[in-house]
Amino acid sequence: MQKKFIIIIGLLILLINLNCDFGIFDMQAVCKIKLKNGDIINGFIVIGKGGYQKYYKTNGFCSVSKKYNSPALFSVDFESINLVKRKFYRTTHSSSFSKRDKLYYLKDITSTRLEVKEKRDSLNILHRDIIIRNKYKLLDYIPIYTILPEGLWLDRDNINQIVKVPIETVEYFELLKQPTEKIVSLIKNREKLFNIKHNTPPIDGNPRFPPVWFHNIVEDKSKENRFKKWSY
Repeated sequence: MQKKFIIIIGLLILLINLNCDFGIFDMQAVCKIKLKNGDIINGFIVIGKGGYQKYYKTNGFCSVSKKYNSPALFSVDFESINLVKRKFYRTTHSSSFSKRDKLYYLKDITSTRLEVKEKRDSLNILHRDIIIRNKYKLLDYIPIYTILPEGLWLDRDNINQIVKVPIETVEYFELLKQPTEKIVSLIKNREKLFNIKHNTPPIDGNPRFPPVWFHNIVEDKSKENRFKKWSY
């Protein structure tokens, strides 16, 4: 009788896990950076954090002048940013920014408690009067991961090293919508190992899931609503 009770409890726990809403998972992307000296940096970047919201609070860029702040968040339409031509590129149109503007990388810190001095530097905060309900940290560098960790999650793996690429050294930045077969194969192999490690039966009641990839979302137009609207 006791064994039957234990089995029933176990089945109930499994059913709860199978039907539980795990929210959305972190979105990551393969990216390419060309420096003004001609060097190319290939790597990985975090598009946005997951959670129980219905859309991603994405990172992005922001052109800052004395009068205006012009954010350009990552979205399914994001193509690139070219500092030489001073433009953000989308599939439909592009937005220019002045050579007098200062360009920052936006990192979403909406759920992070952070106190900073109000000054225009890498610790300055872009408040929600610019992008509703979001708060961003303005960085003067782009945080790139040159190695894909075995655990797949970029900024949740302490052994993975961030490369801080100063924006002033960048000529061109791109999110790859069609990474090379070698990179795609690497990601898929890591995902297989991830699932074997964390989701091979018997599951301990705490299944884990790999992050979502930008190039897969781009292919699946039904998931476009996972992004907040593009903002300038």
